[in-house]
Amino acid sequence: MASRPGTGVLLIALLTSPGTAQSGPAIRWEPYTLALGEARVEASLGRLELPENPADPTGPRISIALVRLPANAPNAGPPIVYLAGGPGGSGIGEARIPAMAELFNALRAAGDVILLDQRGTGMASPNLACRDLTPPPDLFLNEKTFRGALRDGLAACAAGFRAQGVRLEHYTTRASAADVDGVRRALGVERVSLLGFSYGTHLGLAVLRYHAEGVHRAVLMGVEGPDDSEKLPSTADLQLRRLARFAREDSAIGPLAPDLYGTFSQLVDRLDREPARVRIPRAPGDTAELPIGGFGLRYLLLRDLGDTHDWPILPGLIVRTAQGDYGLLAQFARRRWQAPPSAMWAAMDCASGASPARRAAIAQELPGSLFGDAMNLLDEETCRAVGAADLDEEYRSRLRSDIPTLFVSGTLDYQTPPYQAETVRWGFARSAHIVVEHAGHESTFEQSEVRRLIAAFLGGADVGDHHIAAPRPTFRGPGRR
Repeated sequence: MASRPGTGVLLIALLTSPGTAQSGPAIRWEPYTLALGEARVEASLGRLELPENPADPTGPRISIALVRLPANAPNAGPPIVYLAGGPGGSGIGEARIPAMAELFNALRAAGDVILLDQRGTGMASPNLACRDLTPPPDLFLNEKTFRGALRDGLAACAAGFRAQGVRLEHYTTRASAADVDGVRRALGVERVSLLGFSYGTHLGLAVLRYHAEGVHRAVLMGVEGPDDSEKLPSTADLQLRRLARFAREDSAIGPLAPDLYGTFSQLVDRLDREPARVRIPRAPGDTAELPIGGFGLRYLLLRDLGDTHDWPILPGLIVRTAQGDYGLLAQFARRRWQAPPSAMWAAMDCASGASPARRAAIAQELPGSLFGDAMNLLDEETCRAVGAADLDEEYRSRLRSDIPTLFVSGTLDYQTPPYQAETVRWGFARSAHIVVEHAGHESTFEQSEVRRLIAAFLGGADVGDHHIAAPRPTFRGPGRR
């Protein structure tokens, strides 16, 4: 839907008028039609230049992008800044997701909603996606080929960006937290509220640590704490056992998967000895044959094991592959083989790193874990090749905060399990926790009651702890795709 003549000009004038004092760089606004789920909404697109190195305000500049959805209720509170996951997700792009669009619309009763494309992502400049990389056909053959391809690809990508003057050592979560505070100052407001999802909670916690004076309230959905960037292998092993139990109790898949965990473990061993070979389209009239070993299978399953949207087909994937039918495996491999990595993802996660205690816990779990070596892909050699920074132990230490904060977790989310939220919450004097039964990593906010509680909390209400039941996962038989 096109803007009416003059509407965008008036909106821009209101947003940048003397009544909204600018204490930092000015945002350049323009009219923008946002895809909000299946609807088209008139909003405004802003671009803000900030220092690439927050400690050097006179040095090179970067540009971040934000879309502002105006509040639709009187007496609205502070703007709500959405921090997307990844690292590397686009806050603006996530408005297309129907459940997320409903959440953003609900929040407009509490304040303006600011959808942020963080430094290095989406419509920000530079965008650090490694678009020119061509993965090798043997990417999924074993751990050595996968890690080598990832390291070499990210090193080449990082070298290309450095040749353009990009300094990847400044792409850290702490620098991105300074960007969020820069947005607040450019908006001319005393405080903003934060809405973070997945990695966005990791960023939100950094904002609370370093820029708490500018935060009104915070909602953290799927919590990645300051020392949670590197994952514990036990969480994925437990998740597969959960999937196996639900599958065993399901009428569609249960008779064919009485021991899904055991079937998968045996399949991993078999593919280590004799890799599956799948053929996928690479270009019009061209295909590539990909060998998939046990490590590749574990990697492909891990990418979707925490998302209950994919749960209906995961047992069928395991059963069909064990039977020697690689059609569904080829679909999973194609999706991941053709997805380029991001130098921003690597730089951010390498910088966040892990404490010695966290790494010791990971090392202790590795020998007994089915997924162990596939859990954390960014090793020290790859991080050095990217030229990433390393944040200090103070950054990874326990955070204490008086800011009212609402945590949201799903019981079937192994990537950011509920116990991580409770661990972080221990340092928060004013907090509540919504736990959604049967929700995975990307489905906690699909329940209307969860969206209502988030909107009420950001509107100033004390919502308290809640346990909400989502529908129990169901499954498709292995013959259906």
